[in-house]
Amino acid sequence: MSSINCARFKLYKDINLSPLPVYDVEIAYELYGWEIENNGKHVSTILRRIHTTDVFRRFTSATKSETEFRIQIVYEDSRSLGIVFDQPEHPLSHRIENNPIEYIIYIGNRIFSIQSGLVIPVYKRNNDLIRFRLWKKNKFLTEVECSVDHFQVFGWLPLFLIPFDDRQSIQNRYQDCTDYFLRSKELESHLIL
Repeated sequence: MSSINCARFKLYKDINLSPLPVYDVEIAYELYGWEIENNGKHVSTILRRIHTTDVFRRFTSATKSETEFRIQIVYEDSRSLGIVFDQPEHPLSHRIENNPIEYIIYIGNRIFSIQSGLVIPVYKRNNDLIRFRLWKKNKFLTEVECSVDHFQVFGWLPLFLIPFDDRQSIQNRYQDCTDYFLRSKELESHLIL
């Protein structure tokens, strides 16, 4: 199904933002869990935001430099149920036992959507998580996490919902999560020398 028949809507509140601090440290970064073909745009937003804010004296890839501090930027996919029928990571019984109501809604939505020729849209919820982990040498210091929750609607209905699509707002959420991390007390407590 083409992306033109898909609308995305955010499921989170905006973060209250204050001025960014400045730290006189050099930091390297490592990326974990980011699939470039699926999430390249999002990780680029995070890295661009850190580079353009000049919060750190120097910010480079961990493969290019040895620094005292290192940030691991980890993307954890929601492992949500697939759009139609997905290949499960866990046995079917595991999903039913953990959240039976969600699974019944999932199956019912897929059946009605397919039977109606996608007049009844397919709904897919994503609960993605970004973790920023701070390390000094090889010692773990702290972790800050931020969620990017949204849902997607597939079918004929999204053609009418596209003017209300939150796709750009969801993209901005990755920048807001980066700002949240840069302002965090956890980061400040370890970088103020």
